[in-house]
Amino acid sequence: MDVKAGLYHSVGLTNAGEIYVWGSNQFSQHGISNNQLKENANNLNDFLKQNLEFFSSAMLPSVVDCFDIKLNKKVTHIACGYEFVFAVQNNKILYSWGRNTHGQCGIGSVSNIVEE
Repeated sequence: MDVKAGLYHSVGLTNAGEIYVWGSNQFSQHGISNNQLKENANNLNDFLKQNLEFFSSAMLPSVVDCFDIKLNKKVTHIACGYEFVFAVQNNKILYSWGRNTHGQCGIGSVSNIVEE
């Protein structure tokens, strides 16, 4: 497993090639909206649901589901910036998401948030 840390978020890459993100989602560092993050947290088991009042849903790890190891979309490398994430799929395709106020995601445009 490989783990990287941004300012208020962390990213883990499993040996199978899946990415998990936990921590702040202020700029979509999880790769999904805050509403989707809360919905995912609501689908957790009963213990976590009972104790969710003590935690923010962003504290719980969420899988970045656009990478599907069943479809051979494995992540081979990860990197974190201040409030953004980079992932390389199958040693070929670079993805980025998160805060992009200065073009740091490298997508050719500037925006506050890149969700996907």
